[in-house]
Amino acid sequence: MISVADLSGPEYDWLALCEVEPRLDELEEIVAHYSEINQASQATHCEIEFYLDWLYPRLVKIVGFERRSDPTVPAWFTTSAAFDTARFHLQVVSGECCNCTERRVHDLRTSRAPIAR
Repeated sequence: MISVADLSGPEYDWLALCEVEPRLDELEEIVAHYSEINQASQATHCEIEFYLDWLYPRLVKIVGFERRSDPTVPAWFTTSAAFDTARFHLQVVSGECCNCTERRVHDLRTSRAPIAR
């Protein structure tokens, strides 16, 4: 079982991630702009499609395992915890999921309960 104390390192802190890699701030601005446009147009936003098609290819180059050979970043920045912190933060910024079939199938496959927002 993970306690709250286990989640206190810099890899769990969005601001600490941004201090190491300013491109995360830029990515957050782009995602926020996407969210504004998406919400204003009342378009459907699928969190899964957004992550797989747009966010993952960009984020994986900035934080996580692909940076482990980069001597300019601390070791904690190359962990899956750091990647997940950035991913979850940006997914929240991206806006409300339409809870489409894709999301429900993903939740069933991963035994993940739907997220109430």
